[in-house]
Amino acid sequence: IGEEFGHFGSALNFTNILVGLAVIAWIRENRKKGEPILHSSPLNLPLILYVLVGMIGIFRFTLYGSGYLSSALIDYLQRWLIPILLYFVTYNSVKDRQIIKNIVILIMIATVIIGLISSIEYLTIGDGELEDSRVGGVADDPNLLAAFFNYYTFLFLGFLLVYFNRVRYWALTIPFLICFRGIMVTFSRAGYLAFLLASAAVVCIRSKLAFLILVFAAWFVLQNPVLLPPGIRYRLAQTLERRPAVQQATTFEDSLDQSARTRVRVWKGALWMIREHPLLGVGYNLFETKVQHYWSEMGPVDAHNTYLLIGAELGIPGLLIFLWILGVMFWSAYALYRRSEDRFAKALALGFLGGMFGFFVSNMFGSRLDSHEVSSYFWILAGLIMRLHVSEKYPDE
Repeated sequence: IGEEFGHFGSALNFTNILVGLAVIAWIRENRKKGEPILHSSPLNLPLILYVLVGMIGIFRFTLYGSGYLSSALIDYLQRWLIPILLYFVTYNSVKDRQIIKNIVILIMIATVIIGLISSIEYLTIGDGELEDSRVGGVADDPNLLAAFFNYYTFLFLGFLLVYFNRVRYWALTIPFLICFRGIMVTFSRAGYLAFLLASAAVVCIRSKLAFLILVFAAWFVLQNPVLLPPGIRYRLAQTLERRPAVQQATTFEDSLDQSARTRVRVWKGALWMIREHPLLGVGYNLFETKVQHYWSEMGPVDAHNTYLLIGAELGIPGLLIFLWILGVMFWSAYALYRRSEDRFAKALALGFLGGMFGFFVSNMFGSRLDSHEVSSYFWILAGLIMRLHVSEKYPDE
């Protein structure tokens, strides 16, 4: 298909076809029931505005030719339009609470299966050099796989904490630890940090006393790093390079290892791009090409930060709309957790909040929205959270 249809052939994959069929089914079902195709939602406006800003960021540069236009449109379709469509399909067509429960359970089962597969894969490749031992799993990239687990692992923790007085729910510790093992074998430093901060956030939201105990435990482990698993300890130690006295770094940036140092310098280039193009950005999917004008040490390179990438390509308005979307998601989940008397809804909201903290941190160190494998469940869960939030707020809808 790709050879026959050029760039647009990449859009004709199985996932996109299924999403297209789901959209058709959603529209037909709502028309049959006499309901509006698009139900009111706090996320409707920011999502539509974000799509429009992205399209402007593409069509401003039609002078670059059909090659740029087609590749940018396909990239935008894969990275943003399809996931956003998943949100709208979920929110507008999934209303029955039992169906919501079934979808959440399926996502949790899929997550723990991927955790098991990742752990098994590590057993087959884990004896070589570190870079060769890092597991990429379904995402085919260790950092993306770590982000995947940080988005969805906390569903298990949310249900465990909300149903803690029921002993049978303690069994959720097992899949939670399996997913943590999945993060471990990616050897992703951003993944480790995201897991730590997201875990702390979930525990803090649920219990301030438990949070204080967790903080003390984290402090104790930092004071005694030998307690950390060897792989994590070794990977974290790589961040700061030890050099001979005659080569001592003069700045903190120079003391970082090559990977971390590259990220810092690319971020500086991204900030310069935003400063010079604050309103409209440099154009969608053009960061890697144009960053060379702001950082000349190497060729095209990813921004390694979703927020800076959006700000650089779509301008500050695009970044603010994206943060608006995340803010609405976060507030809706938090309100659902605080106000709902349905324990399932509370547990789902708490787990989703943990995933959002994992999302916030993971995307500070990379572009973690590049593939359906990583981001699709996130948008589906957002649709379920929003549906539960709206039904709690407006019971008659």
